[in-house]
Amino acid sequence: MEQTVVQVARECVKKDMAYREWAALRGGVYVPHTEQTPANPYLPDDLERDAVTPSGRALTLVNPAYMNRMVFELEKKGDGPRGRITSLKPIRPQNAPDEWERKALLRMENGAREVFGFEDGSDGARIRFLKALNVEKECLGCHAQQGYKVGEVRGGLGVSIAWEPYRQLLSAPRRADAFALGLAWLTGLIGLSVSWQLLKNALADHEHADLEVRRLNAELERRVVERTAQLETANEELERAAKLKDRFLASVSHELRTPLGAVLGMATLLREESPGTLSPEALNQLSVIASSGNHLLGVVNDIIDVARIEAGKLDIEFFPCLLAEVGESALRGFRREAAEKGLEVSLSDGPPGLSVETDSHRLLQLLRCLLDNAAKFTPRGGRIGLDIAGDEEAGLARITVWDTGIGIAPEDVKQLFGAFVQLDTRTAPEYRGLGLGLALVQHLVKLLGASIEVKSEVGQGSRFIVTLPWPARRRTSSAAGG
Repeated sequence: MEQTVVQVARECVKKDMAYREWAALRGGVYVPHTEQTPANPYLPDDLERDAVTPSGRALTLVNPAYMNRMVFELEKKGDGPRGRITSLKPIRPQNAPDEWERKALLRMENGAREVFGFEDGSDGARIRFLKALNVEKECLGCHAQQGYKVGEVRGGLGVSIAWEPYRQLLSAPRRADAFALGLAWLTGLIGLSVSWQLLKNALADHEHADLEVRRLNAELERRVVERTAQLETANEELERAAKLKDRFLASVSHELRTPLGAVLGMATLLREESPGTLSPEALNQLSVIASSGNHLLGVVNDIIDVARIEAGKLDIEFFPCLLAEVGESALRGFRREAAEKGLEVSLSDGPPGLSVETDSHRLLQLLRCLLDNAAKFTPRGGRIGLDIAGDEEAGLARITVWDTGIGIAPEDVKQLFGAFVQLDTRTAPEYRGLGLGLALVQHLVKLLGASIEVKSEVGQGSRFIVTLPWPARRRTSSAAGG
């Protein structure tokens, strides 16, 4: 109850503060000069206290403090809250603080924002409440002469409220309370009875649920044991499959590449050492042997590399490398093959000194796969190019392998990089292959931390764009090198 009365006092002061602030913001208000509102003798002369309307009516200026005092005089006529304004340095002597107010103001000068307490007087106990008044810019018109500065405590605005009405509310007997207590006691008994029955039902349900949980746990344990055994069997089968794959790779590497190397070597030797002793037909047959052998060797190498990548056994080593050198290396052996097919090859090596950190051997392998793919699907007389470019703002380097070949339909692009995937080549047998080249490209792109994009149009050719990170330090060194 005490806090309730204090809150009532706080709201009364807040109301007094509101209309006081309203008057201060407007520099006071002029009202008719009457016996009820005489001129304020405490206002400075330069504030134009008195005025006369054009009709001759006398007016006087009511400043915020004067307005408070007149309202407080009206409150004294009733039994409600009584407001009061006070200060340790009052301009008006009647505003000097009483003993309780003096102590409260001293506490405010030490940081308190509001003070409340009880006081016994001639009219009974009252609750006193006082809120600090701080000097604002608008206050200096009247109080600058007292030496106040903006922000200092100038005084307090308070209210006193009779305690007796509230005490009677607390002490008055309430039969309704007794009835309510009896009703609550009866309700409590009924509630206890119902709660006991609910508790017994809950205990029975809990016991049933406990049995069900135990059954489910036993079933789960049985399934876990079965699943564990299945996983162990699957792991053993995977281990056996991995060992078989390793043996297969070793066998392919030895049993296929070794004799292929011998065949290619002998074919090359015969072509180079016996040009005058062999007929043109024989030399042509040797070229077919060499070409077919190289194609088969490339297929074998692709199979081995794809298998190693999927087994996680392909080593990748990142070092700085110049993209122009990698591009030139990729085209070095390719130009002769392209020339035999009647294809024009070009290289745009981009900005001088363009360098990235990557595995140059694997990047070279990737580009050769793309160039071989371009040559395979570009008819005689077509063009193939390798373009290198750097995007400093995005921090990326791009290598584009393009051709003027048959192009790719939009619906086929999504499946382009799948292993053993061949697009519809029923009308063009010369385009058939094993379908591993672009699958290997996709694996190498991921291993190098790069990305690849395909742009193609049927009948117009294709563009395979490989994008690599171009670190800032490599961009700086590239610029310095250029």
